[in-house]
Amino acid sequence: MDAALRDSGRGRGMAREDAGRMSNEPMLRCGGALVVYDGPRRLIWNQISAARWTPSRLWPDRTEAAAVSETVRRGDPLLIILDRRPEPVHALVEELVGAPPEVTALVSSAEGEVAELHIPPLCWLPDHLAQRGQHFLRNVTAEIAHTPPLLLPALILQPPGTTDAVWFGLRVRSASWSIDEVMAVVDHLVAERRAA
Repeated sequence: MDAALRDSGRGRGMAREDAGRMSNEPMLRCGGALVVYDGPRRLIWNQISAARWTPSRLWPDRTEAAAVSETVRRGDPLLIILDRRPEPVHALVEELVGAPPEVTALVSSAEGEVAELHIPPLCWLPDHLAQRGQHFLRNVTAEIAHTPPLLLPALILQPPGTTDAVWFGLRVRSASWSIDEVMAVVDHLVAERRAA
């Protein structure tokens, strides 16, 4: 697999030496594979001054959605990472001034100067994949509900469908992974699929 990564959220190329660093982008390209983090990372923020940020949109835009569709159409690997307990996004009410309607519609509550936004899971996928992901999330969450956290793996994977190369992965513990760690998972999944 090609070791180069592309930080698709901003279009910058990433060299292998950058692979040990963390990324907060919702989509990473690992060679011919895509990795998508569903959840709070899908809320894209723009810096509007030295100390001020505002949420500007919800990932994916048309170009990003087309990249995902093309990956699925070609049968290239797609790993979608879900959080066990998706956290809401907290934003200052003043940060939402001027945010587009697609962002302000995500506000579920506001208390004082803080608003809480909920990012809808898997709504960016075609229906059949979104349903498969939701089913996986419900089943695995129920299966591990009574297992002590230290006995659980960091990532639980659902194998791809019989007609696609789409994996769903449940991130059991909230922890940041380096790009290198994610690349290793993708490399392993691709190698396993080729060997099957």
